[in-house]
Amino acid sequence: MMMLGVESDVAQLTGDLSSDGDGGSRQEDVEAGRARRGRGRTRVREDATGTAADFDGSSSVRRLLQQMLHSPNDINKVSVPIYISLLLMLGYIALGTLVFKLSEDWEPLICLYFCFITLSTIGFGDYVPGTLDELGSEEKMVLCALYLVFGLALIAMCFDLIQEEAKNKMRRLGQRLGLLKKNES
Repeated sequence: MMMLGVESDVAQLTGDLSSDGDGGSRQEDVEAGRARRGRGRTRVREDATGTAADFDGSSSVRRLLQQMLHSPNDINKVSVPIYISLLLMLGYIALGTLVFKLSEDWEPLICLYFCFITLSTIGFGDYVPGTLDELGSEEKMVLCALYLVFGLALIAMCFDLIQEEAKNKMRRLGQRLGLLKKNES
């Protein structure tokens, strides 16, 4: 039997044409896969698990992309540690405290209070930036509005990430305790 380009490269690398159990050789499977994708001669090697892969690792990337395309629900699953979300929220409140300390004549604790009360949508209205009749009060109101718009979006995103992470942790705990099956959501 005459060996084609891919088979000969694989045979040189592996030293034999081992069978994968279905009657055909693994190298023939590799060649058939290459032909389906319309690729020319490509040097192929077998990795530690016995599957063929390109030397540059592009087949593993290709395989990952194919898995993602075939299971779009897995793409939407994001796991962010709770402490990262909390740090983001605290950092944003600290940034707002600094901005309002520099732009208003408020004490740092009052700036912190304003940022927390406003971003938590409680908004008592006892402190309002840019209310003094001075130069730049309109710019301060715009700055405050931008801070709030981005802040509310960030806080909502962080709360959602914390909720997802808590659900994932409870699901894993339920699986460890035997209350849930491995594939149960």
